[in-house]
Amino acid sequence: MVSDDPNVGLAIGLTTAAGLATVIGGGLACLCDPDNHSLLAGCLAMAAGVMVYVSFIEIFPEATNLFHESGTFNSDHAFMMTTLVYFVGNGLCLVADVLTQVWMSRKKSKASENREVTPTGEDDDP
Repeated sequence: MVSDDPNVGLAIGLTTAAGLATVIGGGLACLCDPDNHSLLAGCLAMAAGVMVYVSFIEIFPEATNLFHESGTFNSDHAFMMTTLVYFVGNGLCLVADVLTQVWMSRKKSKASENREVTPTGEDDDP
C-alpha cells in the first residue's frame, strides 16, 4: 500500500514544491515589466538548463547500462559509445540550428526584396 512506503512524505513534499514553483514563476512572469525581455529570457534559459541537466543525469547512466547489457560493449566501451552518441546528437542539434537561422535569414531577405516601395508623394509636387 502507498501509505506504508517511507518515501510518501518526500514525494508529496516534492510535488508540492514543484506546484508552488510553477505558481511563483507564473506570478513573477505576470508582475515583471513586459518590455524587459532580458529577465524573461534569463528565466527561460535557467529553466531549460535545469531540464537538460536533469535529463542528462537520468538518461546518461541508463544509456550506458543499456549499451553494456546489450553484450556488444564492455563497461568502458559502453561509456565511450554513450559519450559519442551524446556529442553526435549535440552536433546534429547545432547543424539544425544553423540551418534554421540561414533559412530564416534568406526568407527575411526575400520578403524585404518583394516588399513594394510606397511613394512618399514628395516628388509629385511641381
